[in-house]
Amino acid sequence: MSANATVAPCRVSAADTHSRASLYEEAWREVQVHKWIESERRGHDLGDSAIRDWWQRHWPHYCRRKRIEHIAGRKAWREFDDEAFGCLYMLILAGDLLVDRILDHLDGGSENLCVINWAIEFGLPTTRVVDILEQIDVNRARLAPAV
Repeated sequence: MSANATVAPCRVSAADTHSRASLYEEAWREVQVHKWIESERRGHDLGDSAIRDWWQRHWPHYCRRKRIEHIAGRKAWREFDDEAFGCLYMLILAGDLLVDRILDHLDGGSENLCVINWAIEFGLPTTRVVDILEQIDVNRARLAPAV
C-alpha cells in the first residue's frame, strides 16, 4: 500500500464471522483468577479488595487490548460496534508496517497524540496515521468498570 493511501472502509461483519463475546463476562473470569492468585500469595482470601484491585489496575488496558482484537478482526466483542470489526484486517494481513507500529504503540499504552507526535518525529505520513487512528478509535475502549 502506498504511503498516501487511506484506510479502506470496514467490510468484515462480526455477525457473519464470529460469535460476539462480552468483555465484562470474560473480564469477570480474569478477576476470579487474579483474586485466586493474589489470595494464594498472601495466604488468605483477599475477597473484594482483590476484585477492586483488578478492575482498577487492569481494566483500562484490558479494554484497549480487546478493542485492538476487535478492529483487527480476531474476535468480536459486543461492547464495540459491528462496523469497526475487522477494519484493519486486510492491512494487517498484507503486513502493513505502519498499522503494525501504530497498534504496538497503542497496545503499549500510548495515546493518539503520542502516536501522531511519533509519526511527525520520524517523517511518516501523518494524514494516513490519523486515518488509521480514526479507524481504531481507541477512545471507544474507555468503558466503565463493572465495580
